[in-house]
Amino acid sequence: MAPIRVGIIGLSAKEAVTGPGAWASIAILPSFKNSLHYEIVALCNSSAEAARRSIEMHKLPSTTKAYGDVEQLASDPDVDLVVVSVVVTKHLAVTLPALANRKQVFVEWPLGASAQEAEQLTQLANSGGLKTIVGLQGRSDALTLKLREIIQSGEIGEIKHTSVAGTLPYFPPNFWVEGAEYYLDIKTGGNAFHIGFGHFLDSFTNVVGDFDLSSLSSVLKSDVDSVPLYKADRSSVIDPAYPKSSPDHILVQGVLQNGAVASIACRTTPVTVGEVGARWIISGTKGEIEAVWDGGQWQIHSPSKQLKYKLVGGEEQKVILETGKLPDGVEVSAAGLNTLLIFDAYAKGDTSRPAAGGSQQKFGTDADAGVDARNVDPVTNLLRRSDSAQLPRLHEFTHSAQQITVGVFSYLRFRLKVIVFARPVGYQIKVRQTSITQNERRRLARSAQHPQQRVVHRLIPETGSGGATASAPGGATPPKADKPKHIAILDTDVMVTAVQTLYGQYYSAQYIKRLTAAATRIGASHLVTFTTWDVVAGHYPNPADVDAILITGSIAAAYDTDPWVLRLGDFIRRVYEHHPNVRIFGTCFGHQLIGKVLLEPHGAVVEKDPNGYEFGVQTISLNPKLVEDFPCLAALAPTTRTTESEQDAGSSSSPPPHGLRLQMCHGDHVALAPPPNPPLPGTWQNIGGSAHCRVQGLYEPSRVLTIQPHFECDQVIMEETIKHFYTPAKGFSPEFLQRAFDATRREDDAGVAAEWVFRFLVGI
Repeated sequence: MAPIRVGIIGLSAKEAVTGPGAWASIAILPSFKNSLHYEIVALCNSSAEAARRSIEMHKLPSTTKAYGDVEQLASDPDVDLVVVSVVVTKHLAVTLPALANRKQVFVEWPLGASAQEAEQLTQLANSGGLKTIVGLQGRSDALTLKLREIIQSGEIGEIKHTSVAGTLPYFPPNFWVEGAEYYLDIKTGGNAFHIGFGHFLDSFTNVVGDFDLSSLSSVLKSDVDSVPLYKADRSSVIDPAYPKSSPDHILVQGVLQNGAVASIACRTTPVTVGEVGARWIISGTKGEIEAVWDGGQWQIHSPSKQLKYKLVGGEEQKVILETGKLPDGVEVSAAGLNTLLIFDAYAKGDTSRPAAGGSQQKFGTDADAGVDARNVDPVTNLLRRSDSAQLPRLHEFTHSAQQITVGVFSYLRFRLKVIVFARPVGYQIKVRQTSITQNERRRLARSAQHPQQRVVHRLIPETGSGGATASAPGGATPPKADKPKHIAILDTDVMVTAVQTLYGQYYSAQYIKRLTAAATRIGASHLVTFTTWDVVAGHYPNPADVDAILITGSIAAAYDTDPWVLRLGDFIRRVYEHHPNVRIFGTCFGHQLIGKVLLEPHGAVVEKDPNGYEFGVQTISLNPKLVEDFPCLAALAPTTRTTESEQDAGSSSSPPPHGLRLQMCHGDHVALAPPPNPPLPGTWQNIGGSAHCRVQGLYEPSRVLTIQPHFECDQVIMEETIKHFYTPAKGFSPEFLQRAFDATRREDDAGVAAEWVFRFLVGI
């Protein structure tokens, strides 16, 4: 069968990283490259020249046509499927020509900037009997599929109740960047409500059924009316008070058509308890299901998604979301996996999966696609009365019911033909294994064009500024300080592409997230502010203006002679020698570079670890002297040798005094001076070691703390990083890598480690 010939509207010449206009590079392009079912034959951008630049940048065939006019692409007889990947406010204008020319069409969600636009596109598609797709890829996620399977099997009986406590995709609320202003406006259709909430709502109704619209009530609330708008490189402020009308909090509740009570509550928050961003409960007459995940964008595949259920009279069971194999030759990141599955099903004509409510969705005309005005109008009026009367802080959301009912629920009632699936649960993610050189990673970091100081993060307003201060656990008085400590985070690398959509480009965001959570737990969030600096691009803080520096991990080696590594080493040395009040902390590469710079004169060296690579969660036996200085570590009970690396080392006559379990990913280590020389000078200490690596960190009281492991990395980040850099092509056997992946999934003590590091940085 001949491949489907694809014309893409909106694939710009951008790297597959987060940011405005990057989704086509992240998810759309990888779905077609090397596919046996598709062939990219044309691109259309703002100009033909822009399309040609994209063709060249993405290394598409020279025969790929370049258009600057959507009419030309739509009328090209060599194009079978038109893929629309542009800002939602342009969906209608660029999609209408394709439908008018009777093309097959894929449009990203949201279908239109309003329900009216979506209905217009739907009616045109239906009138022509066209094959069309809406990118509601959350339906193809392994968790969605397994939830539907359990519900439809009747295993938990008749559904009586379902509730979701979730989070909206979190972005810093104190600023925004040029080029993505539409995300701040509720009327654009491209914001947290229509995108993030809309994606989840589709999967929600696909699993448990549609709402009875006459029962709905809703609240949409924004925390702020305006935010500073920065230039894209964050070098200056364009507008100090750019209007914001998109919601930060969404609440929907009502009764499903099957009679079950349902509620969805989504909040915007910088931190979540236990790293659980969302929890979905489905209760039936025979049992209950619980799904949890990190709260990122629902429609994107994430290994953080977990599923458990318990039947009446039975034990709680954890459901394994097994994965299968992707189409041969196709390579895709975790962010693009579910989108790939949409196109895979479309190419194979797979329409066998039933839609919510028991009807069968097919390509072409759908008799149920229209809006039932009898339902929409009464509900809109009802909710407009209840919401506006009770919540004066709704800003522009006095018509929140209309936004809920027409802005999302109506979309879901008459969307373009959404492909439905009949796949086994999940697929195996195949992350790109191509090597990225050090220079390429440096170029990628510099391409962000951050100013010298990128972002300032203040956790909670200082006491007396009008903001509340968190209380310490158990009613204890939180620590006090004249002013917050300034922690400068020095970014030395970017995350691998596969996780950037979920976690951002820089590791500093993860440090801030984990340290913020720890500070909040102990009632000390008023004690610190963070700034982040791209030292690879040459941006450094003034040591006189900071209280501590934190150096992140990197794929670079401490003994590399790259100019930026040498400059960073000199900076560490100057801070240590001339700024005795500035504390220094480093992780992995940061640990090794600090050890090299400060301890090399005392015989320490950084070298390849003779035991090879150490991956996944491993246990460190802590130095008792360290625990005396940081009692928070005493909460870690004595452990026996249980990790794989410890078992390989043989049994021990007595358990280590303390065990700290953290993610590892390193092949170098710090080797201390051999006897008869003293291993460390003065008051320096080795924090402890694992069976694999004897020196897992260094500590000089009140001055320096380093650790080899990564408290900032979760299982998702670590597994995807290992997949990216350590491949069979580089000599790592599949068996070794599988053991590494298994090790990343062990329980860790990242929360305790974050508190320990926070206390060191702040000096409490």
